[in-house]
Amino acid sequence: LSEYVERMQEGQDEIYYISGENKDILMKSPQMETFLDKNLEVLFFTDPVDEFWLPNITQFKDKKFKSITKGNIDLKKYQKKKSESKSKDSTAIDSLITFLKSHFGEKVKNVKVSDRLKSSPVCFVADDNDMDIHLESLLKKHKHLDKVSSKVLEINTDHKIIKGLSKLDLSQNDNKKILKEVSEILLDQAKILEGIPLEDSKLFCDNINELLIKEFD
Repeated sequence: LSEYVERMQEGQDEIYYISGENKDILMKSPQMETFLDKNLEVLFFTDPVDEFWLPNITQFKDKKFKSITKGNIDLKKYQKKKSESKSKDSTAIDSLITFLKSHFGEKVKNVKVSDRLKSSPVCFVADDNDMDIHLESLLKKHKHLDKVSSKVLEINTDHKIIKGLSKLDLSQNDNKKILKEVSEILLDQAKILEGIPLEDSKLFCDNINELLIKEFD
């Protein structure tokens, strides 16, 4: 931990970590993408006991521990400044988020733009006041929890799929159908990546098959 603090980037005031079963899987987590891109060091906690001592420690040398799969993280200070363009694109993204919130309902706690994602279209994160995703999964697995809580769905506005969805003209019924199908696939992808069982595996396959069929029409 002392070495981690010594290597922290300028302006960094939290010790970033991610919990999971093994390093190889954690390296491929969508929540890791921007941290890898910006060379921000993340601690891997792969022992189940880590989940239980962390809440009791909370910080080291005045640096708080921060799970990269939970709550908001200010990553903008590590990123290159982008030109401000609150235009047609941002309005379209706002409309897409509004649609997704309405369509998913209680399946998600919220839908928001992600700073974490670089190459994946979506990911799940736990809300600030909720249990960390891996700890919740661990407790559910050992039957200490009846069910998992709804997650926040973060979307990558630079991803081609999200851009494409935001440009669909929803006055056309065919486009509404496409948006609903693709949205459900993206939601199920986020679940699969976090090891959350799908509510309807058959529907997931049907939606994918429907899109694949269109490639041959």
